[in-house]
Amino acid sequence: MSKEIKIGLLAVVSLLILYFGFNFLKGQDFLSPTNSYYVFYKDVNGLTSSNLVLIDGYNVGMVGDMEIHQGSKTSILVELQIKKKITIGKDAVAILVDTDLLGGKAIRVLPGDIRNPAEPDDTLSGEIQKSLAEEFKDRAMPVVQSFDTTILGINEFFTDYSALSDNLKAAINNFRTLTYNLNQLTIDNRNTLKSTMSNLDSVSRELSIAVAEFNSLGRKLNTMADSLDPEEVAASVRAMRANLESLQVITQRMANGEGTLGRLSKEDSLYRHLNLVLQDLDSLLVDLKENPKRYVRLSLF
Repeated sequence: MSKEIKIGLLAVVSLLILYFGFNFLKGQDFLSPTNSYYVFYKDVNGLTSSNLVLIDGYNVGMVGDMEIHQGSKTSILVELQIKKKITIGKDAVAILVDTDLLGGKAIRVLPGDIRNPAEPDDTLSGEIQKSLAEEFKDRAMPVVQSFDTTILGINEFFTDYSALSDNLKAAINNFRTLTYNLNQLTIDNRNTLKSTMSNLDSVSRELSIAVAEFNSLGRKLNTMADSLDPEEVAASVRAMRANLESLQVITQRMANGEGTLGRLSKEDSLYRHLNLVLQDLDSLLVDLKENPKRYVRLSLF
């Protein structure tokens, strides 16, 4: 072989090695055949070829070619090269996600119903997940707004501090005056307080003595109650009950007009007779006073 042929073959082999080596470094596995699926995105947010395609965090392929489609709406057609041994359903969803805070991208595939598998070159549904920066922004904005409100409140406070400080000084002076007056009142009434405390002490001692006497009386009553014969107490109660029943019978008979007391309480004949006798006696006394000679005769001899 001539030198020119050798040089040409060496150049072709070098180009092939360069091509396959470059694709291998991009993540393309020539030993694992793949199926291509396509997804339309309205924005790829920095997605590039050779980015990973993941299912449940497992690498199942990579992003292939991308091209822009311009019609009524501009969109990006993205090729997903997924290993042939991986089955996805027709309802699979390809979600564009962030992999880190530095803006790394990947496609996360939700396989869907694999009992109805998608065919190679089918178009899948695509979604775009909010980036980590957008998520952080959404969560940080309320905090920032609250912080701004707090700063404004602090500024307003310090703006009005000059007016508040005068009121605060007046309040402190009033409190000092009140404290001084309380101290003076305590000093002036110290003897009265001592006398009051002494009286309270005396009352406390007397109450203690009274409680002791009451306890002693209670013990005596308990002793007396223990010394009583239950049979004698029961007999006394029965006798009292019999007397009460007799008194009740007498009262009932009087109310019914039975007996002398009952007739006196029910009939007024005795009252009328006594009234007549008193009237006659009164007339007799009057006549006796006016005509004593009619009833009394005096004779000296």
